[in-house]
Amino acid sequence: MKKSVASKKTFLKRKVVRKHHEDLLGTANGVIDITVSYDGTWQKRGHSSLYGIGIVIDILTGLIIDYEILSKYCPECTTAKRDLGENSAEYSIWYKSHQEECSENYVGSSNAMEVKAAEILWKRSIKNCGMRYVSILSDGDAKTYQHLSSLNVYDKTPKHSKCPTGSTSWCFYQRALAKNENPMSHSLMKTKLSEQVLEKILPVYQRLVNDELLMQCGKNSECQRKHP
Repeated sequence: MKKSVASKKTFLKRKVVRKHHEDLLGTANGVIDITVSYDGTWQKRGHSSLYGIGIVIDILTGLIIDYEILSKYCPECTTAKRDLGENSAEYSIWYKSHQEECSENYVGSSNAMEVKAAEILWKRSIKNCGMRYVSILSDGDAKTYQHLSSLNVYDKTPKHSKCPTGSTSWCFYQRALAKNENPMSHSLMKTKLSEQVLEKILPVYQRLVNDELLMQCGKNSECQRKHP
């Protein structure tokens, strides 16, 4: 019951976050790119905890949009191992029926829980939230950022929603789609933006491509042509 309530609250928060970003960008279609804050915490200090949690927070609204709880311990498994014997046939049969709801979902050092939780959260951000976490704000520990960068989670999801469409578009991706061709790999692009540069210019870009702003610029340009 508690898990279903928490899931419902998280779902409602995601709707609020999406609405705020859509209002800002002037769009309501597809996956949205957002900047998030990420951090991990543990049940107790010293990185020896059996439990850890990673949390993703939307920068624009300050709302938690996803979290992942990692556990190195399951009380039911501990009891069954004691009563049935860990290597017994009875325990094996019991565990098969228990496996899907087992709370032990992590093996490794407690210190690495924060990085592992981030990997899980980033990989499911599009499927579960309809969002890409393109920029991250976190504490001074660079391990999580380095790990996420090495995964290239969103390489297969190019960002061309604002590029002009059609066979004469300057965008190679949109041009290929218009010709019913397979776009070339983004790895072949000569000019690329590093993550550090993207982090700085993305908020500015998102404001400039706001549909309402672009429409207003078009109206002003038309007005100037009529009244020089």
